Amino acid sequence: MIAKFSFVGRSVAALLMRSGVHPPFREIALPDEFLPKLEVRLAANTEYARFSNDDFDIDIVYGPPRADGVEIIPLPEETVTPLCSPALAKSIRRPADLLGRTLIRSDVKQVQWHQWFTANGLEAPALHGMRFDRSFLAIATAAEGLGVALESTLLAERELASGRLVAPLAGRANDIRYVGHRLIYPRASRQRSAVRAFADWLVAQLDGETAISPR
Repeated sequence: MIAKFSFVGRSVAALLMRSGVHPPFREIALPDEFLPKLEVRLAANTEYARFSNDDFDIDIVYGPPRADGVEIIPLPEETVTPLCSPALAKSIRRPADLLGRTLIRSDVKQVQWHQWFTANGLEAPALHGMRFDRSFLAIATAAEGLGVALESTLLAERELASGRLVAPLAGRANDIRYVGHRLIYPRASRQRSAVRAFADWLVAQLDGETAISPR
């Protein structure tokens, strides 16, 4: 069985880290029943798996799947909240404090700054700061103290755990929760039972949310 993890940018590392995988620096911690039957190929790109050529059995996609004839398993909800370096966080105590800050954008993100400001009763400012087409770039830029990123705490789990990023408004603002990623596999897969067992295991590993404590 071959699993293709076709995430956008950092998602492949972040989501798999919750399963004991941190490519390329960690070994894959899978239950014995999947080994040695499972070959994991990581293909972090925006292309969807083509199941018809039998190269892959599983795909994990960001946003609504565009493939036909597939089973769709929503992965756990993600929490999207402003993230920044500890130094910047010192002056951010309420949502309005972000109005004068450099706000980093992720172009492909389903949740954008204007939605977050609306959820917090504010009119979104004109955005002229940095923008990226990959979440991992926005996260890395925020960790360097160059602005505030609106990102998933799951994707930024490593930076939050290390203290390079914090959520300055945790418990002080309305975060946005949504299902961003979905696991899909073809209904006609010859490995259907094995694929479903792996999918169930992965969802169980990802279940739950990265806990963030207010500064």
